[in-house]
Amino acid sequence: MNIDVSSDHGQIDRKIIEDYAESIGYKFPKSYVELLSKHNGLTPQKSYFEFLDHNNKFTDRDLYFYSYGYEEIEIWDEEDRKKYENSIKKYEAIELNQPDEHMYEFMDKHIVIFGECAGGDLLAFDYRDDLDTDEPAITLIYHDDLIQISPTEHKLRTIKLADNFTSFMALLKEDLF
Repeated sequence: MNIDVSSDHGQIDRKIIEDYAESIGYKFPKSYVELLSKHNGLTPQKSYFEFLDHNNKFTDRDLYFYSYGYEEIEIWDEEDRKKYENSIKKYEAIELNQPDEHMYEFMDKHIVIFGECAGGDLLAFDYRDDLDTDEPAITLIYHDDLIQISPTEHKLRTIKLADNFTSFMALLKEDLF
């Protein structure tokens, strides 16, 4: 998948991403693994997308992808790149920009966050329909919109954006503002 890059943290071994997915019990889309292994922590040039919200109104968001590694290091030269590569642990990948942990108690199981929008909403792989797929649907999670499921249970509102990662990436366009 070729993409114009606004910013990223460089390359990462695809095995780190694949091992992380396996460690949490899922398979990530091959196109996602390929893209993030080339552009860890990607902010694409075309990072803007539109969708129908839960009120059937068109709205928009922009996005950036979480990256894999333990510390955010600005890469200016080969020494910085080596420092960054050495910060990554082979047995685990952790997003640099991980969402607040309290959000997880309000999320459905089998949703794996991979990115964030500027306003705080989250982008996720949605495995709820098929736990074994490597082409899950892409879902937007509203970070501040709780739905009451029962008197004692609330969940964050989700909206399906695309059937798979490739279809989602095709929605991205350049923000003209």
